[in-house]
Amino acid sequence: GGRRGEGEVRVIDVLRRQEHFVASLSGLMAELRTHARLPRPQQVAKLRAALSASGLYAHLECFATPVLLPHEQHVAITGILPQHSTILKSAMQPLKLVCSRLSP
Repeated sequence: GGRRGEGEVRVIDVLRRQEHFVASLSGLMAELRTHARLPRPQQVAKLRAALSASGLYAHLECFATPVLLPHEQHVAITGILPQHSTILKSAMQPLKLVCSRLSP
């Protein structure tokens, strides 16, 4: 194998950060599913606690390096704002995660 070019290394780094972000979100969803029988306000409290500075997913609150959204490569997010994130009223219990981002 030859040496990787700088552009290729950057792409691999972006993909690794995206992979870690998506894996963390999947873990967060799995954690929240364990509380699926709780009333929605308690589930939202669990979500916010998990994302807070002392929570299991605190690393999602502020990233050391911004992450480009996998589906919108021009948007670089810097973390998730726990206080503005919630679980929507639906049987599927989708998350509404509000992110901080770099200025365009």
